[in-house]
Amino acid sequence: MTREWKVYSSDGKTVKATTKRVEYNGEYMGSCSLTITFESHAPINFEIGDYIDYRLERFYLNVLPSSKKQCSRNGSKNAFAYENVQFMSVSDELVRCDFLDVVKKDNNIHWTALPTFSFYCEGVKNLAERIQANLDRVYGENVWTIQIDKTYEDSRKDIQISISNQSVWDALLLVNTTFKTNFIIRGRTVIIGTTSNNIDHVFSCGIGRGLLSITRASDTNQKVITRLRAFGNTTNVPTNYYKYLCMKIMREYVVPTDVELLFFEYNNVIKITLHDKWAQDGLSYSCNVKRAPRNEDMMIFDRYANPTLSITYDGNKVVYATVFASENDGKKTYSYAVRDKSFYDYMLKYKSGGRVTLSFGGTSTLNYNYIVKNHKGEITSANYPNNMAITRLMLPGFPNGAGETDCGYVDKAYEGYKLIVTSNDVYIESPQKKIAGLREGSVYIDGTDNEVTDYNVYPSIEDMTVEDLNKAGIYPVLDDGDNGKLNQVAKSSKIEDNGDSDYNTGQASEAFVWIKDLGFNIWDYRTGSETPNIYLKSGKCVGRTFDIKNCIRDGNKYKLTIIRKSDNDLNILYPNSQSPIAGGDEFVILNIKMPDVYYKAASQRLLKYALLYLKENDKTKFSYTPVVDNLWIARQHDANVSLGAKSIYTNIKEGDRMEIDEASDLGIASSIFISNLKITESEDSLIPLVEISLQDDKKAVSVNRSVGQLPTMMDASTGEGTSSTILLNQISRYGYLNFLSKVGDDEASGKITFNKGIDAFSTNVGAADGITEYEELT
Repeated sequence: MTREWKVYSSDGKTVKATTKRVEYNGEYMGSCSLTITFESHAPINFEIGDYIDYRLERFYLNVLPSSKKQCSRNGSKNAFAYENVQFMSVSDELVRCDFLDVVKKDNNIHWTALPTFSFYCEGVKNLAERIQANLDRVYGENVWTIQIDKTYEDSRKDIQISISNQSVWDALLLVNTTFKTNFIIRGRTVIIGTTSNNIDHVFSCGIGRGLLSITRASDTNQKVITRLRAFGNTTNVPTNYYKYLCMKIMREYVVPTDVELLFFEYNNVIKITLHDKWAQDGLSYSCNVKRAPRNEDMMIFDRYANPTLSITYDGNKVVYATVFASENDGKKTYSYAVRDKSFYDYMLKYKSGGRVTLSFGGTSTLNYNYIVKNHKGEITSANYPNNMAITRLMLPGFPNGAGETDCGYVDKAYEGYKLIVTSNDVYIESPQKKIAGLREGSVYIDGTDNEVTDYNVYPSIEDMTVEDLNKAGIYPVLDDGDNGKLNQVAKSSKIEDNGDSDYNTGQASEAFVWIKDLGFNIWDYRTGSETPNIYLKSGKCVGRTFDIKNCIRDGNKYKLTIIRKSDNDLNILYPNSQSPIAGGDEFVILNIKMPDVYYKAASQRLLKYALLYLKENDKTKFSYTPVVDNLWIARQHDANVSLGAKSIYTNIKEGDRMEIDEASDLGIASSIFISNLKITESEDSLIPLVEISLQDDKKAVSVNRSVGQLPTMMDASTGEGTSSTILLNQISRYGYLNFLSKVGDDEASGKITFNKGIDAFSTNVGAADGITEYEELT
């Protein structure tokens, strides 16, 4: 084991100094350096760029050290002292490189090369490409390499990032703080989303096991939560949305004077057509109206639709009807189908005598202004909760649901977690409540606090498919062969100019974009106070927002008239001939109300991310401080080097995973990140002194990744995917505990019997080939 290190000039030709004292300090996703104190009988001519090699890494002098003269030259061996001289790893080059607005040469994205700018980022890959472009700009191509682990490569997080005079290192930190993904630097390679290396040993306390002791400490800053309330964003949520959900407007109709009844005896269905104007305008029911698929009988279709309208009959008996809309000669008719044997029998018995009175009650979500205008007398404190002031997206079931639902339907990892809806309240309870007791907490999943969660949930067409709408009873008509993704542009009008306002005159101020049938016309769902916008999430206009001037039905699509918008930094009008909006570009619509199905889908997404947050915070997190058996580390190094194998001392790095097995005593049996690594070397000690801190906090590991490219195994206790690398190490740990080693010294707890003898290699006895055969060994 080398016990002396030399400082070389930048060209490697001159030895500037020699030392036997070195202190290595490395922090996971942080700085990595050597700190050395030099003493010399004469001045040492330190220069920027001097370097020292230590444990397979090269460290550079980037700042000239302070010097102290203690006596005349050659008057003593420590006449000159240079205390705490810091040599930095090559990662310091990231700190010295400005993060400018530059991009890869061939990606057709406009850039300014300025240090203050904003850019749209749809995933960690976009950020990595800009980091690579800046490193290539300063240090040349193929010097630095940015790699993304395959399990993270396609992860999405659409976000606008603002940069103001920051370094590439600052940009790299966004990988963790914004994208919740870890990274590790080895040499001049940055690996993003790495599962990290596992140290090839399972540590535990005991002779020859690697640890002298281990201390487990609770994270005192953590708030343990067993009951969580979660709130989404206010975007696209009308101010009175949840008030509308609570509104119940009842209207009585006497049969048969104004009700047309159709009986379908083969399946006990009653179709009721109302001729009253109140019913025909569908004011209370329009958001829940179903439209049967083409060429399908409505009564057959009713089997697959969800009832939404309550009908009270025979005093206080209630049934639920499915609301249908049909149009003939321009006249829209609303009909109500009830599938209930008791109701069917009641109507069959009393209808002919004109002795049936029905009360229809509906839930209105979007026509409050119409109701106020035309039926203000129907609104009372009994049917409209005017004191409700909820403007954010809420969890599913609010405000009309009741009871509890096991969240295993979201993902099996959440079995035992309960979604509980009570009167005007909704929350999730963790099974850890039985252990830790009731501990309340709240989280806003609206993109405002990425230290808590970086998701932003609100009602939108994002990720909605035609299948989602079909399940809700809405049947959009799409082109044959369409992929069913509703948040993709169908086509756009061709723009002839390149958008350069300095050279072009008379440019068109508008453009046309056709979108697929969303199941509703966005023009009918304007808020009244805001202009609808289309926001592009992919394509050559990615990250840009355009005002929508008009929206009309055009065949099986909707034609949007959008206002072209100038980028003031570039003085270029978008979209243009070089950066058009094209078919397949993903988008969302902002500043509109939406049909109920979109709100329900957003509430389900909110539940999904709330469960992810709760599972991370419903139990105590720990940090671990192991005391390494340094004598064992030194012996393992010497033994492995003699065999030409890697040693722990040479290869251990902050960010690696350390396998700890103290399950029986401390409940630790897992692979934990090394958060801090310190190695002290000096002539005062015959061996290096290694200090390690471990952190059980998983915030450095991404919850927005796309898993599928690599073999994975789901951890039932955490719900997290396990990469093939970690899986192999788990197998290794199991083998260490249960089987004898073929590659190192080992011992067995019981008697070993060899039924066919044993062959042993020897250089001293036995046959000429060095093999001694034993018939029996006991």
